[in-house]
Amino acid sequence: MDSTTKFVADKETIAQMMEKAGLPAPEEVSSLDGGMFNSAYAVKAGGFQYVVKIAPPPGSKIGTYERDMMRQELFSYDILREKTNIGLPAVYYRDTSRTFLPVDWFVMERLTAPRMQLDELKLEGEEAAIAHRKVASLAASYHRIAGTGYGYPQNGLFPKWSQAVKYIILNLITDAERYGGDAPLAEECLFYAEKFSNVLDTAPCRYINYDLWENNMFYDRNENDGSDVPGRIYMIDPERFFWGDPIADMIFLDPMHIILGEKKEALAGYNLTAEFPVDSANREHQIRYYIPAAIYGALMQVERFERFTPGDEGWRMDLMGAKMFGETSLAELKKL
Repeated sequence: MDSTTKFVADKETIAQMMEKAGLPAPEEVSSLDGGMFNSAYAVKAGGFQYVVKIAPPPGSKIGTYERDMMRQELFSYDILREKTNIGLPAVYYRDTSRTFLPVDWFVMERLTAPRMQLDELKLEGEEAAIAHRKVASLAASYHRIAGTGYGYPQNGLFPKWSQAVKYIILNLITDAERYGGDAPLAEECLFYAEKFSNVLDTAPCRYINYDLWENNMFYDRNENDGSDVPGRIYMIDPERFFWGDPIADMIFLDPMHIILGEKKEALAGYNLTAEFPVDSANREHQIRYYIPAAIYGALMQVERFERFTPGDEGWRMDLMGAKMFGETSLAELKKL
């Protein structure tokens, strides 16, 4: 997808990057256009397939939480590999010196299993149910990784979840103003974050992905993840991670159902192995869920000012997401 934040590299530059990484010279190079923030290039070299991923150019319009975000992605790959059994691409080389290029970049394995969201996977019936339970189990596994402070590491951590939540919201409001937009959803989120701060502060501090979309997951039917059921989920792009409340990731389990009580199968799968099971009938759990869900909508409302122009596909998608997540969740918070 076109975005003003994408670094454009020609084939010669990609070849130089592969050489610097000590990897074979490219035979084929093509742009991977699915993302909305970083640029990514598919490289075929020496009989293997790679992805070269590059952070936005200096001076790009980015959100406060997006500063140095590629470094958080690399940290995520490292800690997830160390602490979980989640399928992840190998990272072959990383350069955060900003000397060869003025931005961070790395080279990783290109996964060959089909993405979960694509029709080519053709998940149906019981196999689809199994795959979605595996995603829920995946989330439960990384939610066991404990942090020592709440929020985005690149923006500074807080001793309380409510403090981190308010800071995230205030940054969205500031970012919108900086880029000539407005943030009405974020302003309403701030009201509820202040109203329910005591409830927010009951949350444990855990690793949160906050971008667990099916287009960031691949499903290999032929591998085994150690469970009794064949198949393994692979995950990419864990760049939006923060330390916070595990319930925030429930947004992405069965994301077509925003209402927490309608996520019955997803929550049942998650609760099977979760350290902190989620009760959709519990008022405090509802509050802890709907606030980050509303913030996700506010984030989409704001990021369109940074990356897109009115009428772009990305602009339209962000407005749709803002309505779907933000307005729906705020309507539920009004009832609580």
